Amino acid sequence: MNIIGSRQYADACKMTDEELLKKLTLNGIKLDRESLEKLVEAAPRASKAAFQALKNRQFTSKQKQGHNHEMVFACILELWRRWFPEKPCFELAELKIKDGYERFEANDEAGAMNLWEAAFADIMGLAEKHNICKTKELDLQFDEFFDFNDWLSDVFCSSWNLGLADGNQMQKRADLSRALLERFKDEKDIDATIGYWRNGLAESLVELGQGEQSHALWRQWLTESPDWTWGWIAWADTHEDSEKTEAILKEAIEVEAITDKTALYNALSCYYKRTGNEGEHEKYAALEEESRKAFAPARLLGLAEQNDAGQVNSAFSQVLSQLLQMAPPAAAMSGRVQPRASASGGASGSASASSDVGRKQPCPCGSGKKFKRCCGSG
Repeated sequence: MNIIGSRQYADACKMTDEELLKKLTLNGIKLDRESLEKLVEAAPRASKAAFQALKNRQFTSKQKQGHNHEMVFACILELWRRWFPEKPCFELAELKIKDGYERFEANDEAGAMNLWEAAFADIMGLAEKHNICKTKELDLQFDEFFDFNDWLSDVFCSSWNLGLADGNQMQKRADLSRALLERFKDEKDIDATIGYWRNGLAESLVELGQGEQSHALWRQWLTESPDWTWGWIAWADTHEDSEKTEAILKEAIEVEAITDKTALYNALSCYYKRTGNEGEHEKYAALEEESRKAFAPARLLGLAEQNDAGQVNSAFSQVLSQLLQMAPPAAAMSGRVQPRASASGGASGSASASSDVGRKQPCPCGSGKKFKRCCGSG
């Protein structure tokens, strides 16, 4: 139930406390501060508190039964906001995030960050209180159109922009990254979640003049996850085209756990081009192209660098199933089937690979990232 921005909540915000309580009474719900506080303590969301109140409602024998559940939700949310501002819920955190975006659109990035930091503190407190340890579980607490990790991307971007001129803001960015890594340490998606937060922490430390600590963390993380290609590349980038950049990328190329080295060859090729070494640039550009062709089938299947036999079979089965569904009935096939002509007169091919990829599926380019965070970001 999405109440933020609804007409019911807009109406509730204009009512007095007495009018809100009267609305609830018309729907069979009698609340005061004490009874609402009990609901607040047990529920992470105002919608759950409202559901519990609706479950226990009672009507008098002459009272007409109201069924405006959305209004009940709106009234309870607004009373929660007024009476217990120190007790967060996910809807109120989402409201702060929404207000932050309005500030951002008005070119007040600092004001947006203040609201987002407050929302982040509320969310992390709720996650700890209700034992939420995975971002997928966290997403379920929000409106269906809200994505926690998408919002975090904006938070990291704005905090970086502000942090370049304000060391305190950069320190907050590092602290935010640490909090995410600690709270959601069981996350499995190393590129879309853990890896993003690790990079946020490491690059913030470099800007804070704590480069040695940053590089020690990179070494620890890549010892734990040696096949994390984008981790190696991100670590190399922190050295800003020094000899260490080259050394890190070459070390990564020798890691046996990384079978698809296309991205690493590309990073080295670009490094040599930027530093004026045309011979090495051409060498690694050729290796990149060769690797890209070799691993093209895996990318078409939506596979990343490392996949077990079950994942390969599953991906192949899905593609085969789609091809069989596209095939015409056997009775309609006589001789060779000719491709249909396109509007331009040529034979029409299949849709581009990206058009059939879900936004939360692996990107077909082989980066290992989700499609929405890679080629589908546009």
